[in-house]
Amino acid sequence: GLAYDVTPDLDVALDYRVSWTVFTEDDRDDFYNQVTASVIYDLTSRTQLSAYGGFSFGDSTRSDINFNSGVFGLGINFALPLF
Repeated sequence: GLAYDVTPDLDVALDYRVSWTVFTEDDRDDFYNQVTASVIYDLTSRTQLSAYGGFSFGDSTRSDINFNSGVFGLGINFALPLF
């Protein structure tokens, strides 16, 4: 992945993931890719808002499996001090 701090409170990132899965009890191989871009904004020192979007693609030896799709998400992360 690549990340860049636009401002002290705003980060952007571009990520790529790849997975190759070989099943041992089934005659199946999967090759999966995912590309996402994300934006993370620090609301406070302990709270972040995040959004990401991208697409996935790949192949499988089984014809009924399709990895081609869009992905997106929104989130809020926060840290709670225990002590």
